[in-house]
Amino acid sequence: MSAREIVSENPETVLDLIELGMRKKDYLYVLFLEAGVIEGYLANLISISGDPKTKPNRKSKNYLNNLGFSSMLHLNQILGNLDGSLYKNLAEFNKERNKFAHDMIQFDFELPEVKEEIERVTRKGLLLFREISDLYEDRRFLISTKNKSKSQQMENENEEA
Repeated sequence: MSAREIVSENPETVLDLIELGMRKKDYLYVLFLEAGVIEGYLANLISISGDPKTKPNRKSKNYLNNLGFSSMLHLNQILGNLDGSLYKNLAEFNKERNKFAHDMIQFDFELPEVKEEIERVTRKGLLLFREISDLYEDRRFLISTKNKSKSQQMENENEEA
């Protein structure tokens, strides 16, 4: 199961995995897990943006699933889903994660300074995970509240007619 799917199915499981990895000091694992989960939240934020009556087709969903972290980050900013501070922090986190993900061969992960750097980025990722998780849940709640209000309004109109 991908990190994106875990976000949709059971976000509490992700937090448990992150906290377990932190206790074990398996920071590289946690860093990549956080990045995948945050990416999942970015995808989900895009999915719930716009008119709730419009359901994306399979081709659109596949397109979204093929976007990377950076593209989804920019798209969320364009859609107004992220404030400037969260956008900046997520972009910085992604840049730092990419340094370890794409240039792994240049790092000696046994060196204390490398371990400390990964731990620092991982702790930052945990804060960002919590922030984007809260943002997503708030957005979902607002959307469901709006939809309930519209449904009740339509029921009232039908009863009056």
